[in-house]
Amino acid sequence: MRYLVLVVLVAAVAFAAGWAGAGAYVAAPAGGGVCAERVDALFSPGSEARIVGLVESANESVDVELYQFSYTPLMDALVAAKERGVRVRVILEPRLDGKDNLNAMARLKGEGVDARWATLEFALTHSKTAVIDGKEVLVGSQNWSYNAMLRNRESAVVVVSSEVAGEFEGVFEEDWEKAKAG
Repeated sequence: MRYLVLVVLVAAVAFAAGWAGAGAYVAAPAGGGVCAERVDALFSPGSEARIVGLVESANESVDVELYQFSYTPLMDALVAAKERGVRVRVILEPRLDGKDNLNAMARLKGEGVDARWATLEFALTHSKTAVIDGKEVLVGSQNWSYNAMLRNRESAVVVVSSEVAGEFEGVFEEDWEKAKAG
């Protein structure tokens, strides 16, 4: 009996994930919870243009918190957003091996993007999130690096929901206040 329940549960989750991946509209669960207007599944390789497009679509704000950042097209998109008057803020993990984040911080700051080093309060800031205009959230396994965009198998979702975006924005604001200037 437990096996049958497990099979039904897995099938339901797989169906829901496939439905969401197709850009389904998702209603709030019975008894409350969060309601998303839309959820799109992204997988890399192959989602880099969609992620760049998400940044390019911003009209008011882009808040990004990343473990690793080295993918030039996304840096270019953030700089372009800043240049067209969008408020762009970036938090990067300072304890990454190698120079990817050092180079990203130098580029972003050099272009006038507001960027800070994540607090050392946590073992790591391993987030890979972006909140666009307070209504869309990109969250997943993808660092914003060449390998994550073009070589690794990665997954993420874009959730269109002011409520969900507000929750991510709240955590971003907490982290922003704790972050150190780059």
